[in-house]
Amino acid sequence: MSLERKIILSFVISATIIAIFTVSSYVNFLEVRKEIRYLELSDTVRSKSLQLRRHEKNFFLYGDSKEIEEVHTYLRDLKTTLEQGRKSYNTEKPLGLENKIDEYSRRFNRIEVIYRDFLKDFAGLKPLGKEYSLFFPLIESTFLERPLVNAELIKKIFSPKVSSPVITELMELNDEIASLRKNGEEILTLSKDLDKSAREKAERAISLSQTAALVLFPLFLIVGLAALFAISHSIVKRLKILT
Repeated sequence: MSLERKIILSFVISATIIAIFTVSSYVNFLEVRKEIRYLELSDTVRSKSLQLRRHEKNFFLYGDSKEIEEVHTYLRDLKTTLEQGRKSYNTEKPLGLENKIDEYSRRFNRIEVIYRDFLKDFAGLKPLGKEYSLFFPLIESTFLERPLVNAELIKKIFSPKVSSPVITELMELNDEIASLRKNGEEILTLSKDLDKSAREKAERAISLSQTAALVLFPLFLIVGLAALFAISHSIVKRLKILT
């Protein structure tokens, strides 16, 4: 093979390897960036899920209406974040979590209705037991935390014959709160699983990118040096012939 052809062949091989290395690096970069963004999304979901549970517990402990708004705010944020993630990354993985959040939202809305109905109905019941008015603030401040205990207390204070839905409301409230808490634990578990999966995928993408760089870059050097050696050897051989 002539020297000119060897030089051209070496150039073509080197250019091909450089192109492969460049394209591979760019593809790996895009994949790593995608997985890191998905990791950020999953971390946001996990963080908001924890905040949701915190405000839920505060509401049941203190009955503060501000906590209701906070719960609704985090529910909206979670739905928006998961919907954006599903569309942006073309994955149905967050769908199970979305369904649980929808279920949680329905249960919390029902609890909110019972909460307001109980306060209204209990306010109408209080004039029938004025001698026990000392207990009323205690009932109103703890009925979310201990619905069944307060149901028993109300039964003792007021005659069972008194027509009022408060006992039924407290019984239903107890069941709904238990279901909501279970639902909340499932949301936390799913959000942690989503975050764990995203971390594993990000680590795998970074590892593949590093492996590709470790394989292609030395290959580029070896082929380049081999081509340079072959061309140099050919030039030296030609010079010897000429001399």
